Amino acid sequence: MHVTQSTEAHDTYELDELKRLWIRLMPKTYLPQNSQWLLWVERFGPDNAREGILHLAEKFHRSRPRMGPDHMVRFASSVMSRRTREGHGLRGQAYIAELRKTLELAETPRGYISLDQADRP
Repeated sequence: MHVTQSTEAHDTYELDELKRLWIRLMPKTYLPQNSQWLLWVERFGPDNAREGILHLAEKFHRSRPRMGPDHMVRFASSVMSRRTREGHGLRGQAYIAELRKTLELAETPRGYISLDQADRP
């Protein structure tokens, strides 16, 4: 995975806080590598990363014997991704703003009319 310069600039404090949360909620379990934490914060932002960890902890305590390390990372990532797409956290808000901008810039293909034009006489 490509790590950008902005990823390297993330505050170590945020990453440490997320790791401490993981360890506090799920002691004596797998702890993801540093590259995974950087990826989560870069892609989803610290707010959505935190929420992903909280949701994972709930699921982990309900199904502990059946959750391996890979499953834990994939589940937390899916929560973070969903929250970002829904517009939660700063990364989510940026995602929604970019999506709106893209939709505003999209042109109607020639020969077609938009739905609001179809209602006009």
